[in-house]
Amino acid sequence: MASSKQIRDEIMKMTLVVNSDPAQKEIYELTEKTKELSATNKGLSASIREVESARKKEETAINNYADKIDKLKSKLNGEKTLAINKIRDLTTAQKQYENGSKQYENYENRISSVRAKSFTTASNLKSEIEKLTAKQSKLVDSYDKNSAAHKKYTAELNANKSTISENKDKVSELTASLDINQMTMQQLRKESALLKVQLSNMIPGSQ
Repeated sequence: MASSKQIRDEIMKMTLVVNSDPAQKEIYELTEKTKELSATNKGLSASIREVESARKKEETAINNYADKIDKLKSKLNGEKTLAINKIRDLTTAQKQYENGSKQYENYENRISSVRAKSFTTASNLKSEIEKLTAKQSKLVDSYDKNSAAHKKYTAELNANKSTISENKDKVSELTASLDINQMTMQQLRKESALLKVQLSNMIPGSQ
């Protein structure tokens, strides 16, 4: 069973064929184009909401990675400073003993141990920083792509809105130019409703 929409569309098509009126034909084409653009805009609006949600999550994750990376870099610098100070103190103390003595060699071993530990710690921290930076970089790329998509969808949406507005204005203009005998029942009802509203605004208390 045909829906009411399908029936209305068929009536409109038959009316166009019978009347063969250029204005009615243009009205029909503009109306159909407006319906298509409205449907497209619904999809664009959904896509915009989707990329906005994705960008929000990505932005939060990017900032979280930035905080973690900054903390690791700060820790790395702190470890380097700590190692340098320890080595300086050990070297100063080592100078009190003769090169080759047991005490001298003991300090030499302690200095080497500090250097080895510092190198291992620094390597681990740098490795962790690189991993986090790589993850952050992927998110930044994704964020940039979503930003470009958001810009594209928004431009399309606004362009469609502009066209829809122009189409509606053109339909109103064409409808106003029609003779009453050229109007479809749907158009007559719409004009009647508009006239009723206008009269209601002009005459207080009228319905």
